[in-house]
Amino acid sequence: MPIRKVLILIFISAQIVSCGVKVTAERKGIQDAPQDPVQKPDPIENTSKHYTYYMNAENTKESFYILKVKTHKNGADVKVDSFPKRFKGSFFFKINILHFFFDKKVNQKDCDEVKIIALSSKNLVDNKKFVRDWTPVMINLDSQINFLKAGFENSVKKFVADKLGIDWTNVSFNHKLILKDISYDIKYNNEAISNIIDEINEFKASTDNFINNEMKYYGYTSVGNKFSDLVCDLYLGNAKLSMKFVGRNSEDDKDFTAEVNFDYIDKY
Repeated sequence: MPIRKVLILIFISAQIVSCGVKVTAERKGIQDAPQDPVQKPDPIENTSKHYTYYMNAENTKESFYILKVKTHKNGADVKVDSFPKRFKGSFFFKINILHFFFDKKVNQKDCDEVKIIALSSKNLVDNKKFVRDWTPVMINLDSQINFLKAGFENSVKKFVADKLGIDWTNVSFNHKLILKDISYDIKYNNEAISNIIDEINEFKASTDNFINNEMKYYGYTSVGNKFSDLVCDLYLGNAKLSMKFVGRNSEDDKDFTAEVNFDYIDKY
């Protein structure tokens, strides 16, 4: 065999061996992906978490509601674990028609006149009717208890949703507040004009109207009151009105008590 032909065969054989080694090397470099050692969670496994949040509450001496939150795959459930116990309520007066003492609003000057007429009633009995039997003044009370008002439920849902980073429609808040009792009290100091005529028990038929369905379900009400000396004492701070709300958030909870102290605000 000619030398030239032998050299060509040797070259071809070397190429075949070289390609075989290359392919083998490449095949050795390809490996199946190893199985993931981390086991994925079972989709039906309970992965809920529990959180406690403090939501600010306005017009309270304690500044927050304590919320207990349980998350789940569809969103979250929330419950109010603790309500504020002391609120700062407010009241203002409204005079709809001409009044014997008050023109457009209750004021210090007119209350001075009420006091003078009250003092004169000791000798002139008929003057008592000018103080206690005249055109009513509307007393508008607001307990500022937010959880009795419309919108509280949505406020809680949106607060929790913001904390969790989810849509607020996925937050469930079954707000079943059961209000069992409301009571009120009025304390008079020594400067009270009502002490002049005395017989404060006459006020009761009127002030009992502070406790009505409007106050029970919404936390505010408006009541007519014809006793000018009481109106002035409330305005001047010589009579202090307070209320106590007793209730529970569900059948299984313990009773809670919220106390409200009312202060005058100048609305007009």
